[in-house]
Amino acid sequence: MPLVVSTNLGTKTSSVNESNYGRSISFKMTSQKGSQVVIRRYYFPGWNIFVDEKLVSAKPFGKEGLIEINVPSGTHVVRALWQGTLVENVSNWISFVAFALVLIFLLSYKKLKKLL
Repeated sequence: MPLVVSTNLGTKTSSVNESNYGRSISFKMTSQKGSQVVIRRYYFPGWNIFVDEKLVSAKPFGKEGLIEINVPSGTHVVRALWQGTLVENVSNWISFVAFALVLIFLLSYKKLKKLL
């Protein structure tokens, strides 16, 4: 199945690129009239969709909840980028800091144990 599908028959997509383990998808599309485009990734608020480097709104499509966007007529570069949610990003930082503190504690404990 293609990664990007348009609801208009005259729409052409080219050079669909997926990188960073599926966290970034970009493609170029040309359409004579506005199109609804479905990206075959599950919609989640952490996805940001850009059309010609401008952030556009996305919504879930169908019972599967795939990403759907509206793209105006003409030639456009579309980029979907997973940037995570605020909770996810804060949780990652908390985990990183906790890991660093445990590492510091273990290294300090070894040095303290040698002194005693």
